[in-house]
This record gives sequence, structure tokens and C-alpha cells, in this order.
Amino acid sequence: RFSETTNKVASGYSIINETELVSDRTFEVIVKSESSLGPGPIKRGDNRYDKTDESNKLSYSISLPSDEYLIYIVNEVSKQGKELTRNRSFAMMGRHRFDRFVRQVEQGDQEFDFYNLIKKLMGLETVRVVAEERKSNKDLESYCYSYLFSFGINLDFSIYPLRYIDEFTNSRRTRLRKTRPEEIECPKRVYINELILHYQKALYSVSVDSKYLSYYHILEYFYEQIYNEDLVLAVKNELSNPRFSFKRKKDLDSVVSIIKKRLKYKNDEFLINEQEALTLVLSKYVSSYENVLDELNEIDETLKDYYKSEEVPFSGGTRIDLNNSDSELISKHISGRIYKTRNAIVHSKENGKNKYVPFKNDKDLVKEIPLLRIIAENIIFNSSKEL
Repeated sequence: RFSETTNKVASGYSIINETELVSDRTFEVIVKSESSLGPGPIKRGDNRYDKTDESNKLSYSISLPSDEYLIYIVNEVSKQGKELTRNRSFAMMGRHRFDRFVRQVEQGDQEFDFYNLIKKLMGLETVRVVAEERKSNKDLESYCYSYLFSFGINLDFSIYPLRYIDEFTNSRRTRLRKTRPEEIECPKRVYINELILHYQKALYSVSVDSKYLSYYHILEYFYEQIYNEDLVLAVKNELSNPRFSFKRKKDLDSVVSIIKKRLKYKNDEFLINEQEALTLVLSKYVSSYENVLDELNEIDETLKDYYKSEEVPFSGGTRIDLNNSDSELISKHISGRIYKTRNAIVHSKENGKNKYVPFKNDKDLVKEIPLLRIIAENIIFNSSKEL
């Protein structure tokens, strides 16, 4: 059986990064799950996490690895010169759990399966996507990430793929939402994988500043694209003005002026105005601030008044009135609050007036997380495509 499975892995599968095992119909990757109570919120054998999408002919599961994945990961660990007995999950299992497994076999309560024993000893869990029809590696990977995002946004814990074998970490978080696993449906949309990775990292991050910056990276992802699109539109509008003439120097200077105001040249590259880019991203991808306010109230009804009356203490982040009917003004104020706070975290200059001090400012920063998270979720959703 071992040699048969090994040959199957060698001939029918390809490897992405170190941990993604892919065929033309399957995608499997080792995952780690984190909740506010610590690692491992998923109980083995809990089939509530298994989902079948009849319309798209896809099935999803989170469980012990397949035999093929087990063989691959054992071989990879061996190639890297590591020992399975030093695996963190193996150590956590303990001798008493091994003895319990043996007793169950001896008593006839469990059939002995060497593969199953190794899987339990290694403490691995994988997410697996299986398609009835052939799919590209990219599509299968996207389905996987969409599946993980569904759990993150509904159950409020992070299930994230480990891209490299050494990625075993612990974390704690604060849970905002409560949803039962059986209430979650199969993904209906395909999201941008990078954004989901930032989202999962934010859920998983221990430190408040790391969580904040991970959500911020979701907003930042579109800066250059949206800013350049807006700049091109401004130039096109100027050139298409019926009073514009290529023969008049002042008209040509006006085009140059538009570009110079929007782009700054520094260190051999053009730099965009990031706060302005953030405002444009919010205007494009946040469809309704009424919905944002509703979601915010579900988390904490006091936050809307806090954002309206208080700047961010350590950054001077702009006050926001989410009840204002002017959505453009809200976008501008939100971008001011978020961007100034981001700068205070990233640029902690010794003599800087507005700077974030770890632990000291955590109480203030944690109040900014719900709004940023809701904005990030809106951007992930509104930049996605229907499955």
C-alpha cells in the first residue's frame, strides 16, 4: 500500500510551495486553526465542516490528511532532515493518547490502521477540495481560499493554510461574531487569494497592531490600481475638454500640472498620495455606509458615537459621523482616521508627536479594529466574482 500510494503521488500530483498537493481534480493543503480559546477549534470527526456544492460539483472538507498527502508530507519532512517525533503537534499528543489508541484497538473499538495512527501522531489537519470535473490549479486554490474565508467571516476564527512545513504557531484573538458551523453554506463567490491571506492573518494575530496592519493591507492592495485609474480619467477629461488645444502651451501645462500634483518623484520612482488612494478605494468598494453602520452596531452600539466624538488618541485620526448622508465625506474622514493610525503604528519615530506605543496604546487601538475589519470585509466581497 505504501509503495502504491507513493507512486500515485509521484505520478498524479504536483506540489505548490511546500505544502499544497494538487491534481487535476483535487487540492489539499495543511492548515492551522486558531480561536480565542487557543488552537484547534475544529474537533476531528466533526462533519459539520464538510460541505458539498451540488451546482458547481465541488466538495470541501477539513479533516485528517489523505493517505497521499500523508506520504508526501512524511517524505518532505524526511528530505529536510527533520524528525517526526520533534513535531510540535506530536509532542502535544502525549504518550497517554497513544496508549488510549492502542487500548481501543485491543478492545476492538477501533480498527488498526497504520496510516491513521501516523496522522493522529503528527496532529495534522488539511483542507481538501475535490471537483468532479477537471480544474486548473489556480481555480482549485481559489475554491479552497473561498472556503476558508467562509469560516473566518462566519465563525470568527482563523483557518489558514501553512505554506511551509515549519509554520506552526500559536495565537489568541477576540471573537466578534457567533455562528454555528452547520449554518455556513458552500462559497458562492471567488475572492482574491492575497486578500484572504491578509484577512486570516488578521484574525489569527495576537498583537493588536499586527491585526490592524493585516486588515489595512487589504485596503492597500488596490491603492496603485485605483489611483492610476483616477489619474488617467482626470487626464482624459482634460484632453477631451472642447476648449483644450494641443497648440496652446498653457493647455499642455495644465495636463502636466495634473500629473505633477498627483505623483511625486522620489528615489527614482513615482509615489502616489496614499491617503487619497485610500479614499478612492473606499468610494469604489464600500457600497453602503448604512450597511457598515448596521454591522458596527451588531458588534458594539457605542462605537459609532465614539468615532463621531473622538479622534484616535495616539494618532490624531479624524472623527467620523457614519450617519452623515454625504458618502464622499464619510470616505474622506474614514481614510483620515485609518491612514493616520496606520502611520502612527508604522512610523514610530522617537520624537514623533503621533506614534503608537505597544501595550500602552492597545486599549485605544482595539476600538479601531471593528470598523477596519468591516471595511476590509466589504472590500474582499465587492472585489470578488460569483462562483
